[in-house]
Amino acid sequence: ARSCFLGPVENWILGKKELPCNKAGLRRRVLQVAGLFAKVARILWDKHVGSRKVAKIADGFDAFFSPVYLAPWAVRKYSKVPRFTILYDTIPAIFPQFSPVTRLGFSWNFDLIRGLREDDRGFAISECTKRDFLRFAPRLRAENVDIVPLAAGANFHPVKDEGEFRRVRDKYGIPEGRRYVLSLCTIAPHKNLGRALEAFGQFVEKGGIHDVVFVLAGGKWGFFEGKWAAMLKKLGKTRELIIPAGYIDDEDLAALYAGAEMFVYPSLYEGFGLPPLEAMQCGTPVITSNVSSLPEVVGDAAITVDPESVDALAEAMERLSTEDVNGVLQEFLNFCNQ
Repeated sequence: ARSCFLGPVENWILGKKELPCNKAGLRRRVLQVAGLFAKVARILWDKHVGSRKVAKIADGFDAFFSPVYLAPWAVRKYSKVPRFTILYDTIPAIFPQFSPVTRLGFSWNFDLIRGLREDDRGFAISECTKRDFLRFAPRLRAENVDIVPLAAGANFHPVKDEGEFRRVRDKYGIPEGRRYVLSLCTIAPHKNLGRALEAFGQFVEKGGIHDVVFVLAGGKWGFFEGKWAAMLKKLGKTRELIIPAGYIDDEDLAALYAGAEMFVYPSLYEGFGLPPLEAMQCGTPVITSNVSSLPEVVGDAAITVDPESVDALAEAMERLSTEDVNGVLQEFLNFCNQ
């Protein structure tokens, strides 16, 4: 029941927006408008035409489960089947300024928040996520939301193989003989990476450290690339110590985590925050935020700080570089193996 022809059309139009435009910028503006109309057409198709077929099918089952999106409009209107949805986060509602698409009204997350009703049921991935959905979706009933936390996969484990470490270093351009601080996440504004890099600069300068680099792993939000580039220019000499590793293949993650001196994740908000848990499961010391779901995720097995304080982040890096944290991490790994 999905709009199988509008999707490719929309993608083609959005792709054309990246082509060089003429001096007046007319081509880009025309394609932006065309892309907007394509999105509207796709929404109308998905919500009103194609979804009617789904409603008829849904009535033949005991439940309708959506792993991400709000149940289709026709199912909600015409079907009495119980509806279940996984609730991940409310980032667009908390930080609408970070997403221009959200401000235009094109957000599956906003559709979900606005559409949840008294008879909807949800599986929240953290206590924090449940609280936030009840805050922004007031019709949703607390008794209809169960908390089902996420978990790191079995492929995240301590790595001892020096050959594996060398392979991963060579693959992602991490200099041999250099220790590294790791951050792995989408390079998006709410991930707060600018402050993490400023703190790293303070940590290196204050300690007179010359053998540490910052490995920045993860993809980028397209609209944020310009601001991100401008942010990097302000870092001065620290910029020379940043290794942009980009996307990391799954088979390399455990070794990349395990080889790091520490993992830094100062996000302003997470519905759960899986990377800190993955890093700890690989035996890596973690610095993360003391806000949103992150204290739930790491408990007492990581250092949590105010993510808006560069000084606090730098002090945490210094603490991990000078203190023996193996005992705390070993307790966490023993807990994971129980």
